[in-house]
Amino acid sequence: MHSLTKFISRFSIMSIMFGTMLFAGALVGLIFPLFAQLFVTISPGKSQLFTVSCVLAGFLLGVGNYFIARAILYNPFNTITQKVKELSSGDLTVHMEIRGSDLIGELAQAIELLSTSFRRTSGNTLKAAQKVVQVSDQVTMRSQSYIEKSHHSSEISNQQVQNASDQIETFQQVSAIIQKMLEEVNEINLLLQSATQTAVQFMNTSTEGTGLVQKLDQGIENIKSDLNLTQNRVNQLQQNSNQINSIVKLIQGIATQTNLLALNASIEAARAGEAGKGFSVVADEVRKLAVASSDAAKQIAALLHSMNDDIESLVFSTDNTFNALIQEESSMEEAQNVFGEIATKANLLKNSIQSAEKMLDSTNQEASQVKTALSQMNTLSNSSWDFAIKIGALFEEQANGLQTLANQSESLQLTLTEMTAGLDSLKL
Repeated sequence: MHSLTKFISRFSIMSIMFGTMLFAGALVGLIFPLFAQLFVTISPGKSQLFTVSCVLAGFLLGVGNYFIARAILYNPFNTITQKVKELSSGDLTVHMEIRGSDLIGELAQAIELLSTSFRRTSGNTLKAAQKVVQVSDQVTMRSQSYIEKSHHSSEISNQQVQNASDQIETFQQVSAIIQKMLEEVNEINLLLQSATQTAVQFMNTSTEGTGLVQKLDQGIENIKSDLNLTQNRVNQLQQNSNQINSIVKLIQGIATQTNLLALNASIEAARAGEAGKGFSVVADEVRKLAVASSDAAKQIAALLHSMNDDIESLVFSTDNTFNALIQEESSMEEAQNVFGEIATKANLLKNSIQSAEKMLDSTNQEASQVKTALSQMNTLSNSSWDFAIKIGALFEEQANGLQTLANQSESLQLTLTEMTAGLDSLKL
């Protein structure tokens, strides 16, 4: 079916060339009866009917081919050029209304696929980035809360050093805080795991987008090759039209000379008197045919001139489409670079989240150690002063770790903000 459609598209161009050739044949058919009547006696009615039929058939076929070429080539190419310009300006909502499986249909479908796929990929990328930003905000807020709680626990431990008599009650308070911190650390760990999965999906989406851009770039290269072939055929058609125009001018000259010869023959027949009366009728018919041939040649010349104008418009439209495809190739290269940068930043994001997970694991272990130490301190009241010092140190270390986690979360937010800035400029 695909090969048949391409054949029909090529056949339309060839039919235009065939029609113009048929014009030339019809015009030659005009000349033959003129010269035949000069040497052989032919019925004027039949000769005139045959000549007019040839001219009318060639004229109607040329007019039909003219409108077919305009509807099949010029109008669709003009529409595609406008849509490609809108797409290259960043408008990803472009919709192609042209359908078909020929060369023009393939071009429209490729641009439609480019717009839909790039819009879908950009939208998914923006949603994933926004989701990771939300997770990062939660991590930052919880980290700040944990830092404050760690400092508060450290202050409680310092008070325990000064007031050992209240250490049992204080240990119970600290143990409850540690338990709550462990629960919140587990929640953060779950959030980071979700963020890691999102980052992996982010990378996969970027890789898929890069592959799609490469595939579309190859498709554009194929379309450019087909456009070059079409341009060559249109140029050949223009050359043939120019040759036929030259033939029409020659026929106009011959018709003018035939008219003069018929006029001279009429004059000579008038001089011959009654004997030249029949020859005078033939000369008059020849003169009428010469005038009709000249008028038909003028009409065909006007039609050829109009066809040449449309061919030039088609060449101009094809050149614009070709230039727009070149610009689109540049946009594809930029999109491929953007996807590569997104994949790189997504990898950095994943590494940062994994580092944060390791730090949370370490914090969780430290908090568990603090909880164990508090249990031991509760049973060993005589060693409460030493345990209070250890607890204070652990809380300070935990606060430092959480501060590092908060800094990494802020860095992650900055990276995602830069990532989404480029995506916000696109019209989805």
